[in-house]
Amino acid sequence: MEKSGSEKPERAKARRVSRKLTLVIVTVVVLVVVGLSFEKLTRIVPLLPEIVRLEYEILRDPQNSDHEWLARLYDSAGMYGMAQYHYSKADSIQNASYDVKLHLAQTLFRDCKYSEAIEKYEEAIPLAQNDFFKMMCWGNISACYVQLKDYDKAIEAANEVQKFSPDGTDGLGQLGFLYSKKGEYDKAIPYFTELIEKKGEDDAVCYMLAEAYDKQAEYDKALEFYEKSLKLYSKRGMPPKKDIEKRIKELKALKSTE
Repeated sequence: MEKSGSEKPERAKARRVSRKLTLVIVTVVVLVVVGLSFEKLTRIVPLLPEIVRLEYEILRDPQNSDHEWLARLYDSAGMYGMAQYHYSKADSIQNASYDVKLHLAQTLFRDCKYSEAIEKYEEAIPLAQNDFFKMMCWGNISACYVQLKDYDKAIEAANEVQKFSPDGTDGLGQLGFLYSKKGEYDKAIPYFTELIEKKGEDDAVCYMLAEAYDKQAEYDKALEFYEKSLKLYSKRGMPPKKDIEKRIKELKALKSTE
């Protein structure tokens, strides 16, 4: 009789876990069928067996360390809400973990939750093991503020990037870009110029410098750097080639009338 009495709670617990697991599987299947794009569908299907296994382990022991790994799987599948839930759980269990806070911040950023992402990046910075990881967090904070169109705060964060940059160049392009976004081209030009001097000519940087000179009506300098950007042209972060060629022709025509 004692054996039978001791087994009843175990059977009841097993039934509860089974019901919860069934709910998890059904939820995931519903998300896959009706809630995901084809791209996300192809990403999550190979991960489903491991997701279900980890969900089962967490249902059995909610305080185990599988939350972080499960969050990474959901993140890889583009299921950011589920990723955020499990990263948050991992953060509460593994308090003061740089990796968890960083990954949670990055997931929030991908989910366009920029203010929440900033909060987690700021929590991660004191936990970073070296200046490179601190610099990376500040760069991401600056990117969040850009999305929020708070360029002054973005500039503050980019200046922090500069403090932790080993060669003093990692924040230059961002600072030039941000001052350009504010329409303060006279402040943007020195940052782009210094970046080119220290790192060499780059099509995107040359183009942004040309634009800044153009906005300042320094057309000779604008023409010089438009032509350099065209010579170095790659599609990475650049406007269509024909647009640059058109502006070069316009500036040459303007110069010929002087």
